[in-house]
Amino acid sequence: MTLADCYFGDPGDVPVAGDWHAGCGDEIGVVRGATWYLDNDLGGGAETSFVFGVSGMAPMLGDFDGDGVDTPGYHR
Repeated sequence: MTLADCYFGDPGDVPVAGDWHAGCGDEIGVVRGATWYLDNDLGGGAETSFVFGVSGMAPMLGDFDGDGVDTPGYHR
């Protein structure tokens, strides 16, 4: 496998990684503008997408409420 074989998202997307379904590891996603695209298994595309926040904010994931699931958020 070469680096060219590894692709997720488009130029300008912000990558995010977190455990958003309480599995045993982190998954990958991207934020494009204010739309989040999350993929639970890297199986060919995002299983979940939603609009959250405003474009230009710094996206982050964290277990803010201590329930074992990472939640999307923004750093201001």
